[in-house]
Amino acid sequence: MYIYLIALQTENGWAVSEVNSDVPGGFSETESLPRIVSKYFHDKTFFGNVGESLLKAFLQLLPNKGRIAFVYATSYSDDRQVMLYLSQIFKNGGFECVLIAPDHLRWDNNKVYSIAIDQKGVIDGIVRFFPIEWMRYLPESSGWKNFFSTKIPSCNHPVSILTQSKRLPLVWKNLNLNLNSWE
Repeated sequence: MYIYLIALQTENGWAVSEVNSDVPGGFSETESLPRIVSKYFHDKTFFGNVGESLLKAFLQLLPNKGRIAFVYATSYSDDRQVMLYLSQIFKNGGFECVLIAPDHLRWDNNKVYSIAIDQKGVIDGIVRFFPIEWMRYLPESSGWKNFFSTKIPSCNHPVSILTQSKRLPLVWKNLNLNLNSWE
């Protein structure tokens, strides 16, 4: 799971103002922007490419490669842009890629299938860029609840909804944890 944090400088130092742990974006920017500005900041360290890290993780889980479903809200062009970027990295890594909506997946006996026109067939892994809280609006027949229990390699696991919620700060005091960075 990847987490995207937004932090702000406050009078008391840096503080996290937002967490996107369900479907964080900005993957292409995290690769290209540091590469562009690195020539001006020679004394700074820039971290790796999120897309390449995700590819490496899938290669460990699927050494024989296979077919990856890049699941996103197909009516949003900016979501498609993120998935095109990631799917190109995976294609370059030897995977077959399909870009589909979440209701184009079907589960049967621990296997996942695409029912999308011209993209039908077995799915070996899933990269989800569709907010888990939107799943409840999908038809029950889509089997969307299987995203929670799928046995195939998958990114982002729906458990990320726990930290994605904007309500989390309401229970911080009940957690008995040191959360100075968050507060």
